[in-house]
Amino acid sequence: MPVAVVLLRQKTIDMFRDLRWMNHPPGFHGIGGSRHGMAGKKTIQAERLKSFIERIERLEEERSALTGDIREVYAEAKSAGYETKVMRQIVRLRRMDTADRQEQQALLDVYMQAVGLES
Repeated sequence: MPVAVVLLRQKTIDMFRDLRWMNHPPGFHGIGGSRHGMAGKKTIQAERLKSFIERIERLEEERSALTGDIREVYAEAKSAGYETKVMRQIVRLRRMDTADRQEQQALLDVYMQAVGLES
């Protein structure tokens, strides 16, 4: 893992270890200027943060599972004799808007002619 990621992760862990910053963000003193927030606010915000984190973790797990499924489909196609690089290009092109795809093809044709590759 890159050093910058480790340092950022540690800084984030340190920041969340003491959740007092959530009760009193810098420069905020609540409605009426009081430095004392509502009782239980820290718990509510900590629970909300935990909820966000858990949702993200579930989505990351789902994405990992889907990525694995996609790899399996490409492996199956490859074993059936299909060229997976070309399949990936087709998938990418199908995701594109028709106008964008046509513009990209036109630019590719111009560039290919410019370097002596006739399309």
